[in-house]
Amino acid sequence: MTIFSRETLLLNVLNELAEKTNLKSSDLVFLNYDFSNQEIIDLMAAFSEKQLKKAPITD
Repeated sequence: MTIFSRETLLLNVLNELAEKTNLKSSDLVFLNYDFSNQEIIDLMAAFSEKQLKKAPITD
C-alpha cells in the first residue's frame, strides 16, 4: 500500500471516524493490518474458542 493510495486514504478516514466515535471494530483491525482471509478465519476461531471457554485472550 502506498502512502496516498485510495485504500490508505480510506483507512485513514475510517480510523479517524472510529477513534472519534469510540467505535471498536475487529473488521477495521483486520483491514489495518492487512490480514489474509485464512488469518482472519484462524483468529476468529481462536477468539470464539476463548469466548466459549471464558478464557482470557493472551498474545
